[in-house]
Amino acid sequence: MIILADVAAGPVSSSSGVNLVVVLALIIVIEALALRLMKWHSVGRCFLDSTLMNLASALVGFLIFSAGLGWWSLLIAFVLSVVIEAGVLLLLKRHPARRTWLASLIANAASYAVLCVLVLIPIF
Repeated sequence: MIILADVAAGPVSSSSGVNLVVVLALIIVIEALALRLMKWHSVGRCFLDSTLMNLASALVGFLIFSAGLGWWSLLIAFVLSVVIEAGVLLLLKRHPARRTWLASLIANAASYAVLCVLVLIPIF
């Protein structure tokens, strides 16, 4: 199975029973909204950047969670999501490095908070 978004999308989907497409869309929306609230760019550009950065972190997530490290996988996935997605945003050259790293950190904190809730309290 190919994971098309954030590092944690696949495992969250399988552990919570939520459809993978729903999880992927949720991650992209949450991170795009976080970028927009930080005045990253226009709404459309925030959604584009969120999609690109999550596509880049997908394969790494699949590899991490297939290693079966339990909750350590979530921490490793979070750190790698921030690093990979900041790298993508840096390549897009929209803002200085400091602001780019902060945007990646905040966007991932927001999406991982929601993903943790989905894992702990399956609502779908």
